[in-house]
Amino acid sequence: MSYLHDYFDGDWLLALAAYNAGEGRVRDAITRNRARGLATNYWNLSLPGETQNYVPRLLALSQLVNTPADYGVSLAPIADQPYFQMVALAQPVDLAHLAQLSGVHERELRMLNPAVRGRARGRLLMPLDASHRLLAQPDMIAKAALPRVAGSEEQVVASPDTDTAEPQVAEVVVPPGV
Repeated sequence: MSYLHDYFDGDWLLALAAYNAGEGRVRDAITRNRARGLATNYWNLSLPGETQNYVPRLLALSQLVNTPADYGVSLAPIADQPYFQMVALAQPVDLAHLAQLSGVHERELRMLNPAVRGRARGRLLMPLDASHRLLAQPDMIAKAALPRVAGSEEQVVASPDTDTAEPQVAEVVVPPGV
């Protein structure tokens, strides 16, 4: 978002529109309006309907969150603490089986990892409590792991430095042949 904000000279509305519709589409709409002598702010651009609705909805949501009492809404406080953790997988695992073994609803795992289709590879987001259970019982991931190719070696990911801005990654070791 910072890139888009800078690209559109500090205009957050254009940045939001570009986040939704694409930088090129917003740039082209600005170019068309400029060529016609029309205003080039967000409200005067011809953009797809989804984007025309996206920005005002975000603005409305922002108002609602900033001043809920003005709208007769009471928002429950949300704890400012991590909810999920990134888990490094040493080999592909079946997401449904992992969900069952870790006590997490498969739907929740799929919502946290929308790009995963069936087998999870590389890194996976898991609720914090489930990732702790996973680390406490390394054999849990082994049970969910898909068979490895014969002759492959054990894979271990180095521990991250938790003082950096990088996401914290839980490490999972799966022995060969599992």
